[in-house]
Amino acid sequence: MKKNLTILYITHEGKLGGATKCLIDLCKLMKEKGHTVYVLSPFKNSEATKELKKENIKVISCLYSWCKYPTREGKIKAFLFKLLYKFNWISTKIILRKLRNVDIDIIHQNSSVLDIGIQLAKEKNAKLISHFREFGEEDQGLKYIGNKEKNLAKISNNSEKLIFVSKDLYESYKDYIDKDKVLIIYDGIPKTFLHKKEKQQYNKEKVKFLISGALQEGKGQDIAIKAVAKLVKENITNLKLLIIGRDITNYQTKLNKLIEKFHLENYIEIRGFTKDIKKVREEYDVELVCSQREAFGRVTIEAMMCSNLVIASASGASKELIQNGKNGYLFKPGDANSLAEKMKEAIANQEKRIELSQNGYEYSKKFTDQQNANEIEKVYKKVI
Repeated sequence: MKKNLTILYITHEGKLGGATKCLIDLCKLMKEKGHTVYVLSPFKNSEATKELKKENIKVISCLYSWCKYPTREGKIKAFLFKLLYKFNWISTKIILRKLRNVDIDIIHQNSSVLDIGIQLAKEKNAKLISHFREFGEEDQGLKYIGNKEKNLAKISNNSEKLIFVSKDLYESYKDYIDKDKVLIIYDGIPKTFLHKKEKQQYNKEKVKFLISGALQEGKGQDIAIKAVAKLVKENITNLKLLIIGRDITNYQTKLNKLIEKFHLENYIEIRGFTKDIKKVREEYDVELVCSQREAFGRVTIEAMMCSNLVIASASGASKELIQNGKNGYLFKPGDANSLAEKMKEAIANQEKRIELSQNGYEYSKKFTDQQNANEIEKVYKKVI
Protein backbone atom coordinates (compact mmCIF):
# COMPACT_ATOMS: atom_id res chain seq x y z
CA MET A 1 0.00 0.00 0.00
CA LYS A 2 1.23 3.48 -0.85
CA LYS A 3 2.42 5.47 2.14
CA ASN A 4 1.91 8.86 0.51
CA LEU A 5 -1.23 9.49 -1.49
CA THR A 6 -2.25 11.98 -4.16
CA ILE A 7 -5.57 13.51 -3.20
CA LEU A 8 -7.86 15.76 -5.23
CA TYR A 9 -10.35 17.70 -3.12
CA ILE A 10 -13.37 19.25 -4.83
CA THR A 11 -14.78 22.41 -3.29
CA HIS A 12 -18.18 23.91 -4.02
CA GLU A 13 -17.78 27.57 -3.07
CA GLY A 14 -15.42 30.50 -3.20
CA LYS A 15 -16.36 32.06 0.12
CA LEU A 16 -14.89 30.98 3.43
CA GLY A 17 -17.95 29.14 4.71
CA GLY A 18 -17.74 26.50 7.41
CA ALA A 19 -17.34 23.59 4.97
CA THR A 20 -14.55 25.38 3.10
CA LYS A 21 -12.70 26.32 6.29
CA CYS A 22 -12.76 22.64 7.26
CA LEU A 23 -11.47 21.70 3.80
CA ILE A 24 -8.57 24.16 4.00
CA ASP A 25 -7.60 22.88 7.46
CA LEU A 26 -7.75 19.30 6.15
CA CYS A 27 -5.62 20.14 3.09
CA LYS A 28 -2.92 21.73 5.25
CA LEU A 29 -2.74 18.74 7.57
CA MET A 30 -2.74 16.17 4.76
CA LYS A 31 0.11 18.06 3.16
CA GLU A 32 1.99 18.03 6.48
CA LYS A 33 1.47 14.27 6.62
CA GLY A 34 3.36 13.97 3.32
CA HIS A 35 0.46 13.52 0.92
CA THR A 36 0.26 15.41 -2.38
CA VAL A 37 -2.79 17.65 -2.35
CA TYR A 38 -4.73 19.32 -5.17
CA VAL A 39 -7.94 21.32 -4.85
CA LEU A 40 -10.45 21.69 -7.66
CA SER A 41 -12.39 24.95 -7.45
CA PRO A 42 -15.11 26.50 -9.66
CA PHE A 43 -13.55 29.92 -9.02
CA LYS A 44 -10.12 31.21 -10.02
CA ASN A 45 -9.70 34.17 -7.65
CA SER A 46 -11.89 33.65 -4.60
CA GLU A 47 -11.35 33.97 -0.87
CA ALA A 48 -10.91 30.21 -0.65
CA THR A 49 -8.42 29.89 -3.52
CA LYS A 50 -6.36 32.78 -2.16
CA GLU A 51 -6.23 31.10 1.25
CA LEU A 52 -5.19 27.79 -0.32
CA LYS A 53 -2.48 29.42 -2.38
CA LYS A 54 -1.09 31.07 0.76
CA GLU A 55 -0.51 27.55 2.05
CA ASN A 56 1.15 26.56 -1.26
CA ILE A 57 -1.64 24.13 -2.04
CA LYS A 58 -2.12 23.51 -5.75
CA VAL A 59 -5.46 24.83 -7.03
CA ILE A 60 -7.06 23.80 -10.32
CA SER A 61 -9.79 26.17 -11.47
CA CYS A 62 -12.62 25.31 -13.85
CA LEU A 63 -16.25 26.39 -13.85
CA TYR A 64 -18.65 23.58 -12.93
CA SER A 65 -22.07 23.42 -11.31
CA TRP A 66 -23.71 21.84 -8.30
CA CYS A 67 -26.18 18.96 -8.50
CA LYS A 68 -28.45 21.05 -6.25
CA TYR A 69 -30.05 24.42 -6.93
CA PRO A 70 -31.10 27.27 -4.59
CA THR A 71 -34.81 27.75 -3.97
CA ARG A 72 -34.64 31.01 -1.98
CA GLU A 73 -32.70 33.19 -4.40
CA GLY A 74 -35.13 33.63 -7.25
CA LYS A 75 -36.18 31.65 -10.32
CA ILE A 76 -33.44 33.08 -12.54
CA LYS A 77 -30.63 31.85 -10.31
CA ALA A 78 -32.28 28.44 -9.97
CA PHE A 79 -32.58 28.23 -13.78
CA LEU A 80 -28.90 29.13 -14.24
CA PHE A 81 -27.80 26.40 -11.82
CA LYS A 82 -29.87 23.81 -13.68
CA LEU A 83 -28.61 24.99 -17.06
CA LEU A 84 -24.94 25.01 -16.05
CA TYR A 85 -25.29 21.53 -14.55
CA LYS A 86 -26.12 20.16 -18.01
CA PHE A 87 -22.69 21.28 -19.20
CA ASN A 88 -20.70 19.59 -16.42
CA TRP A 89 -19.61 16.97 -18.96
CA ILE A 90 -17.65 19.70 -20.76
CA SER A 91 -16.13 20.84 -17.47
CA THR A 92 -15.10 17.25 -16.77
CA LYS A 93 -13.18 17.06 -20.05
CA ILE A 94 -11.37 20.36 -19.30
CA ILE A 95 -10.48 19.21 -15.78
CA LEU A 96 -9.19 15.86 -17.05
CA ARG A 97 -6.98 17.67 -19.56
CA LYS A 98 -5.52 19.77 -16.73
CA LEU A 99 -4.89 16.58 -14.73
CA ARG A 100 -3.60 14.47 -17.61
CA ASN A 101 -0.14 14.08 -16.08
CA VAL A 102 -1.34 13.53 -12.51
CA ASP A 103 -1.99 10.08 -11.02
CA ILE A 104 -4.70 10.46 -8.38
CA ASP A 105 -5.46 7.98 -5.61
CA ILE A 106 -8.36 9.70 -3.85
CA ILE A 107 -11.00 12.15 -5.05
CA HIS A 108 -12.82 13.76 -2.14
CA GLN A 109 -16.04 15.72 -2.79
CA ASN A 110 -16.39 18.23 0.05
CA SER A 111 -20.17 18.75 -0.10
CA SER A 112 -23.44 17.00 -0.82
CA VAL A 113 -24.06 19.55 -3.62
CA LEU A 114 -21.33 17.95 -5.73
CA ASP A 115 -21.35 14.92 -8.03
CA ILE A 116 -18.76 15.94 -10.65
CA GLY A 117 -16.25 13.75 -8.82
CA ILE A 118 -18.05 10.62 -9.99
CA GLN A 119 -16.93 10.86 -13.62
CA LEU A 120 -13.51 12.21 -12.65
CA ALA A 121 -12.93 9.22 -10.37
CA LYS A 122 -13.91 6.80 -13.13
CA GLU A 123 -11.62 8.45 -15.68
CA LYS A 124 -8.67 8.70 -13.27
CA ASN A 125 -9.24 5.25 -11.75
CA ALA A 126 -9.37 6.88 -8.31
CA LYS A 127 -11.36 6.08 -5.17
CA LEU A 128 -14.22 8.51 -4.51
CA ILE A 129 -15.11 9.84 -1.05
CA SER A 130 -18.28 11.93 -0.68
CA HIS A 131 -18.58 14.28 2.30
CA PHE A 132 -22.05 15.33 3.47
CA ARG A 133 -21.93 18.64 5.36
CA GLU A 134 -25.42 20.11 4.94
CA PHE A 135 -29.07 19.08 5.02
CA GLY A 136 -29.73 21.15 1.92
CA GLU A 137 -33.39 22.04 1.83
CA GLU A 138 -33.93 22.51 5.59
CA ASP A 139 -30.88 24.66 6.32
CA GLN A 140 -29.94 26.30 3.01
CA GLY A 141 -32.96 25.99 0.76
CA LEU A 142 -31.24 23.64 -1.71
CA LYS A 143 -32.93 20.93 -3.77
CA TYR A 144 -31.42 18.24 -5.97
CA ILE A 145 -31.70 18.83 -9.70
CA GLY A 146 -34.04 16.11 -10.92
CA ASN A 147 -34.97 13.22 -8.67
CA LYS A 148 -33.49 13.30 -5.15
CA GLU A 149 -33.58 9.52 -4.75
CA LYS A 150 -31.78 8.89 -8.06
CA ASN A 151 -29.18 11.60 -7.38
CA LEU A 152 -28.30 10.21 -3.98
CA ALA A 153 -28.27 6.63 -5.27
CA LYS A 154 -25.78 7.69 -7.95
CA ILE A 155 -23.48 9.38 -5.41
CA SER A 156 -23.78 6.46 -2.99
CA ASN A 157 -23.20 3.74 -5.58
CA ASN A 158 -20.10 5.43 -6.99
CA SER A 159 -18.46 6.37 -3.67
CA GLU A 160 -16.23 4.11 -1.61
CA LYS A 161 -17.26 5.88 1.60
CA LEU A 162 -19.85 8.48 2.62
CA ILE A 163 -18.75 10.78 5.45
CA PHE A 164 -21.40 12.58 7.52
CA VAL A 165 -20.53 15.35 9.98
CA SER A 166 -23.20 14.32 12.52
CA LYS A 167 -25.61 11.53 13.37
CA ASP A 168 -28.60 13.78 12.82
CA LEU A 169 -27.42 14.65 9.31
CA TYR A 170 -27.02 10.95 8.49
CA GLU A 171 -30.58 10.29 9.72
CA SER A 172 -31.95 12.68 7.08
CA TYR A 173 -30.19 10.83 4.23
CA LYS A 174 -30.17 7.21 5.42
CA ASP A 175 -33.15 6.06 3.35
CA TYR A 176 -31.42 6.99 0.07
CA ILE A 177 -27.88 5.63 0.52
CA ASP A 178 -25.87 2.49 1.21
CA LYS A 179 -25.63 2.40 5.02
CA ASP A 180 -22.60 0.09 4.91
CA LYS A 181 -20.55 2.90 3.35
CA VAL A 182 -21.40 5.47 6.02
CA LEU A 183 -18.98 6.98 8.55
CA ILE A 184 -19.80 9.67 11.13
CA ILE A 185 -16.79 11.99 11.50
CA TYR A 186 -17.33 15.26 13.32
CA ASP A 187 -15.59 18.34 11.95
CA GLY A 188 -12.40 19.57 13.56
CA ILE A 189 -11.31 23.08 14.54
CA PRO A 190 -7.67 24.30 14.76
CA LYS A 191 -6.26 24.38 18.30
CA THR A 192 -5.48 28.07 17.76
CA PHE A 193 -9.15 28.72 18.63
CA LEU A 194 -8.62 27.44 22.16
CA HIS A 195 -8.70 30.32 24.62
CA LYS A 196 -9.45 29.65 28.25
CA LYS A 197 -10.91 32.70 29.97
CA GLU A 198 -10.36 33.39 33.63
CA LYS A 199 -13.39 34.36 35.75
CA GLN A 200 -12.41 38.01 35.81
CA GLN A 201 -12.43 38.14 31.99
CA TYR A 202 -16.21 37.68 31.76
CA ASN A 203 -18.42 40.77 31.62
CA LYS A 204 -20.23 41.43 34.88
CA GLU A 205 -22.39 44.53 34.47
CA LYS A 206 -23.59 43.89 30.92
CA VAL A 207 -23.80 40.42 29.36
CA LYS A 208 -22.66 40.48 25.74
CA PHE A 209 -24.31 38.06 23.30
CA LEU A 210 -22.97 37.18 19.86
CA ILE A 211 -24.54 35.44 16.87
CA SER A 212 -22.27 34.79 13.87
CA GLY A 213 -22.88 33.32 10.44
CA ALA A 214 -24.27 34.32 7.07
CA LEU A 215 -27.25 36.67 7.27
CA GLN A 216 -29.95 34.57 5.67
CA GLU A 217 -33.23 32.81 6.32
CA GLY A 218 -32.78 29.69 8.38
CA LYS A 219 -29.92 31.06 10.48
CA GLY A 220 -32.32 32.54 13.02
CA GLN A 221 -30.99 36.07 13.49
CA ASP A 222 -34.62 37.24 13.54
CA ILE A 223 -35.36 34.88 16.47
CA ALA A 224 -32.45 36.42 18.41
CA ILE A 225 -33.76 39.96 17.76
CA LYS A 226 -37.25 39.00 18.96
CA ALA A 227 -35.77 37.41 22.09
CA VAL A 228 -33.90 40.62 22.91
CA ALA A 229 -37.13 42.57 22.36
CA LYS A 230 -38.90 40.36 24.90
CA LEU A 231 -36.14 40.85 27.49
CA VAL A 232 -36.08 44.63 27.03
CA LYS A 233 -39.87 44.71 27.37
CA GLU A 234 -39.42 42.95 30.73
CA ASN A 235 -36.96 45.72 31.67
CA ILE A 236 -33.91 43.45 31.39
CA THR A 237 -31.54 45.89 29.74
CA ASN A 238 -28.05 44.89 30.91
CA LEU A 239 -27.30 43.16 27.62
CA LYS A 240 -25.94 43.71 24.14
CA LEU A 241 -26.33 41.58 21.01
CA LEU A 242 -23.83 41.66 18.15
CA ILE A 243 -24.82 40.05 14.84
CA ILE A 244 -21.87 39.25 12.58
CA GLY A 245 -22.03 37.81 9.09
CA ARG A 246 -22.02 38.27 5.36
CA ASP A 247 -25.33 39.55 3.99
CA ILE A 248 -27.01 36.98 1.72
CA THR A 249 -29.81 38.14 -0.62
CA ASN A 250 -30.15 41.48 1.23
CA TYR A 251 -31.46 39.78 4.37
CA GLN A 252 -29.91 42.48 6.56
CA THR A 253 -32.63 44.91 5.41
CA LYS A 254 -35.25 42.66 6.99
CA LEU A 255 -33.23 42.43 10.22
CA ASN A 256 -32.76 46.21 10.37
CA LYS A 257 -36.50 46.73 10.01
CA LEU A 258 -37.08 44.31 12.86
CA ILE A 259 -34.63 46.20 15.08
CA GLU A 260 -36.38 49.48 14.25
CA LYS A 261 -39.81 47.97 14.89
CA PHE A 262 -38.86 47.01 18.45
CA HIS A 263 -36.69 50.14 19.02
CA LEU A 264 -33.60 48.07 19.82
CA GLU A 265 -30.94 50.31 18.25
CA ASN A 266 -29.23 50.72 21.65
CA TYR A 267 -29.09 46.97 22.26
CA ILE A 268 -28.29 45.38 18.89
CA GLU A 269 -25.51 45.98 16.38
CA ILE A 270 -25.13 44.33 12.98
CA ARG A 271 -21.61 44.09 11.66
CA GLY A 272 -20.40 42.61 8.36
CA PHE A 273 -18.20 39.59 7.79
CA THR A 274 -14.96 39.52 9.77
CA LYS A 275 -12.00 37.19 9.42
CA ASP A 276 -10.80 37.71 12.99
CA ILE A 277 -13.84 36.26 14.75
CA LYS A 278 -11.67 34.92 17.55
CA LYS A 279 -10.72 38.42 18.64
CA VAL A 280 -14.40 39.42 18.69
CA ARG A 281 -15.29 36.35 20.76
CA GLU A 282 -12.81 37.30 23.46
CA GLU A 283 -14.98 40.35 24.26
CA TYR A 284 -18.26 38.40 24.41
CA ASP A 285 -19.77 35.99 26.94
CA VAL A 286 -22.56 34.03 25.25
CA GLU A 287 -23.07 32.83 21.68
CA LEU A 288 -26.43 32.09 20.13
CA VAL A 289 -26.89 29.35 17.52
CA CYS A 290 -30.44 29.87 16.28
CA SER A 291 -30.36 27.94 13.00
CA GLN A 292 -33.38 25.86 12.10
CA ARG A 293 -31.11 22.83 11.83
CA GLU A 294 -27.31 22.71 12.05
CA ALA A 295 -25.64 19.85 10.19
CA PHE A 296 -22.68 20.10 12.57
CA GLY A 297 -22.27 23.54 14.04
CA ARG A 298 -18.69 24.65 13.60
CA VAL A 299 -19.63 27.93 15.26
CA THR A 300 -20.78 25.97 18.35
CA ILE A 301 -17.40 24.32 18.87
CA GLU A 302 -15.49 27.51 18.00
CA ALA A 303 -17.50 29.35 20.67
CA MET A 304 -16.84 26.65 23.25
CA MET A 305 -13.14 26.71 22.42
CA CYS A 306 -13.18 30.43 23.20
CA SER A 307 -14.80 29.75 26.62
CA ASN A 308 -18.15 31.22 25.61
CA LEU A 309 -21.46 29.78 26.76
CA VAL A 310 -23.54 28.48 23.84
CA ILE A 311 -27.33 28.74 23.71
CA ALA A 312 -28.48 26.71 20.72
CA SER A 313 -31.67 25.59 19.03
CA ALA A 314 -32.57 22.04 20.15
CA SER A 315 -32.36 20.69 16.61
CA GLY A 316 -29.86 19.11 14.25
CA ALA A 317 -26.39 18.33 15.55
CA SER A 318 -26.72 20.88 18.37
CA LYS A 319 -28.56 18.16 20.32
CA GLU A 320 -25.47 15.95 19.95
CA LEU A 321 -22.97 18.61 21.00
CA ILE A 322 -24.81 20.29 23.87
CA GLN A 323 -26.05 18.73 27.10
CA ASN A 324 -28.62 21.21 28.36
CA GLY A 325 -27.53 22.74 31.66
CA LYS A 326 -24.14 20.99 31.62
CA ASN A 327 -22.03 22.45 28.80
CA GLY A 328 -24.58 24.88 27.34
CA TYR A 329 -28.30 25.56 26.94
CA LEU A 330 -30.85 24.35 24.40
CA PHE A 331 -34.03 26.23 23.49
CA LYS A 332 -37.13 25.28 21.54
CA PRO A 333 -36.40 25.68 17.77
CA GLY A 334 -37.81 28.88 16.27
CA ASP A 335 -39.25 30.03 19.62
CA ALA A 336 -38.09 33.53 20.63
CA ASN A 337 -39.76 33.19 24.05
CA SER A 338 -37.85 29.98 24.79
CA LEU A 339 -34.58 31.61 23.71
CA ALA A 340 -35.33 34.68 25.84
CA GLU A 341 -35.78 32.46 28.92
CA LYS A 342 -32.35 30.88 28.42
CA MET A 343 -30.78 34.30 27.83
CA LYS A 344 -32.46 35.56 31.01
CA GLU A 345 -31.00 32.60 32.92
CA ALA A 346 -27.53 33.40 31.59
CA ILE A 347 -27.87 37.05 32.61
CA ALA A 348 -29.26 36.33 36.07
CA ASN A 349 -26.79 33.64 37.15
CA GLN A 350 -23.23 34.65 36.44
CA GLU A 351 -21.66 31.75 38.35
CA LYS A 352 -23.70 29.19 36.39
CA ARG A 353 -22.91 30.97 33.12
CA ILE A 354 -19.17 30.78 33.78
CA GLU A 355 -19.41 27.16 34.95
CA LEU A 356 -21.15 26.07 31.73
CA SER A 357 -18.68 28.11 29.66
CA GLN A 358 -15.75 26.30 31.27
CA ASN A 359 -17.44 22.92 30.83
CA GLY A 360 -17.95 23.73 27.15
CA TYR A 361 -14.30 24.68 26.83
CA GLU A 362 -13.15 21.32 28.22
CA TYR A 363 -15.63 19.44 26.04
CA SER A 364 -14.51 21.23 22.86
CA LYS A 365 -10.90 20.03 23.14
CA LYS A 366 -11.68 16.72 21.43
CA PHE A 367 -12.91 18.42 18.25
CA THR A 368 -9.51 19.35 16.81
CA ASP A 369 -8.58 19.54 13.14
CA GLN A 370 -5.75 17.09 13.85
CA GLN A 371 -8.18 14.48 15.19
CA ASN A 372 -10.43 15.03 12.17
CA ALA A 373 -7.52 14.65 9.73
CA ASN A 374 -6.31 11.46 11.43
CA GLU A 375 -9.75 9.87 11.11
CA ILE A 376 -10.11 10.86 7.46
CA GLU A 377 -6.61 9.64 6.63
CA LYS A 378 -7.60 6.22 8.05
CA VAL A 379 -10.55 6.21 5.64
CA TYR A 380 -8.24 6.91 2.68
CA LYS A 381 -5.84 4.14 3.64
CA LYS A 382 -8.69 1.69 4.16
CA VAL A 383 -10.23 2.26 0.71
CA ILE A 384 -6.80 2.17 -0.96
